[in-house]
Amino acid sequence: MPRLLACYLSIPLLSFIFTCGTSLAQETPAPVPTDAEPATAPTEPAVATSLGQMIYVPIYSNIFLHDSRRTIDLAAILSIHNVDPEHPISLNKVAHHNTAGKLIRDYLEKPVVLAPFETRTVVIEKSDTTGGAGANFIVEWSSETPAISPLVEALMVNLSSSQGISFTTQGKVIKRFEAPPDYFGTQKAN
Repeated sequence: MPRLLACYLSIPLLSFIFTCGTSLAQETPAPVPTDAEPATAPTEPAVATSLGQMIYVPIYSNIFLHDSRRTIDLAAILSIHNVDPEHPISLNKVAHHNTAGKLIRDYLEKPVVLAPFETRTVVIEKSDTTGGAGANFIVEWSSETPAISPLVEALMVNLSSSQGISFTTQGKVIKRFEAPPDYFGTQKAN
């Protein structure tokens, strides 16, 4: 009886071993590239380009401190960086709006060209609280040839005695232009 039991148990075990062995042997190895078939490295996605955009940048002239009755005033620094290494871009509008959306000031009288890697800044003094807690900038740029979108950000800061506060905000594209503008505000948006 023990021999019969051993025989019954060994049949499934041997069957398992042979099945595993044949399935491993049937796997085909990965093809090796030859000179006729060069190996290709993964490519990075192309950087998106545009002929122009309207960018919304939140800034804060003041923020609430502890409750809605106390605020702390902040200086705001808007920075517009042309990050395209080959193409200049034209700044067509740099407009500061208050919390209610009313235009406070347009910082450009005419378009300004930024060379590759050039940066322009606008400083709102800490004492200028006309923007309020929900102020913003609208930045419009364009290019005659497709260019990489500029990096547009704002830094808010207040330093008093030994304490300070600072933080940044990033611009958000709210319109893309299909063609470069003829002059201020005549672009076709999509």
